[in-house]
Amino acid sequence: MNDDLNILAEKYGLDKTITTGCHNYIPGYIKLFHKNRLNVKNLLEIGIGSLENNQMGGVNSFLTDHGYKSGNSLKCWEEYFPNSKIYGIDIYDHPELTEDRVQFFVADQTSEKDLQSVIDKINAPLDIIIDDGSHQGAHQAFSFMFLHKFLAQGGIYVIEDIQPRFIKRFQNLAMFPPVFRKYIRKNFIVEYFDTRNTCNRHRADDFMVSFTKK
Repeated sequence: MNDDLNILAEKYGLDKTITTGCHNYIPGYIKLFHKNRLNVKNLLEIGIGSLENNQMGGVNSFLTDHGYKSGNSLKCWEEYFPNSKIYGIDIYDHPELTEDRVQFFVADQTSEKDLQSVIDKINAPLDIIIDDGSHQGAHQAFSFMFLHKFLAQGGIYVIEDIQPRFIKRFQNLAMFPPVFRKYIRKNFIVEYFDTRNTCNRHRADDFMVSFTKK
């Protein structure tokens, strides 16, 4: 068991870490997860980075030089959360990822039917949900509005890679209908992780938001 998320992210060549020349999300994740990592029972990640289907730069991505393979984030979370089942969904099928404590489902994050099917199969509250899927604002908002109700008490929902044109709308919650904005403010602690200008570089979509259920 390795509890150093920096080391694990580098081990699996994730684009979540600055060590691969990508995002600088690991400090934010450590802040959100470290204290309760042993208590996490169920984690769902949207998007598994299918190189074979031209996600993450495809099979010739520079990330492969860092050891990245499709679904490596699920393996990273499996190692970081030793008592948790890890679930992943993507629009592309990767049955080989279902192994040990990891289970993979084919699902579209914009389909209520698909998401409900996954929730029914998991059949347990989710402690963590991470959206690393399409990175489209409307899809991110849709998935959160549907999936948030399946979070456990104190559960955390994270949306990665918010695109520049949507950052302000997530900050003021304008991505959501007015009634739902009020619901969020009442029922969630919202935190923003803006790492666009860190480590002596600028990356326009290096921004994520977390919603912690009160």
